[in-house]
Amino acid sequence: MVELSFEVPDRLLGQVYIAIGAVLKRGQQSTTAEGEPELHDWGGTEAFADEAELADMAWQKFSPRAQAVFTLLTGETGSYWMDPETAQLFIAARERSLAMQTDLHPQS
Repeated sequence: MVELSFEVPDRLLGQVYIAIGAVLKRGQQSTTAEGEPELHDWGGTEAFADEAELADMAWQKFSPRAQAVFTLLTGETGSYWMDPETAQLFIAARERSLAMQTDLHPQS
């Protein structure tokens, strides 16, 4: 895996995420046969009982900007971008992360 970092105008951010997702999905489909892990949707499956833990791990890897985007997408007005079950997973991950930060840096 290679980490990429580049600037995108705010008005194009959604389109960039959609395009990157499409490319990654096509790449995943072609490499699944080679032993790559299969991707699954968040929420609603019995097979992924530790989704909360996975959401926590993903949240910690997000940059502050990515956390802000996910926060926006999990709001009532953005629910069409993310199903409610997935939104709840990441809302809870954000809250646990904020609680941990507060515990590490108590305010005097």
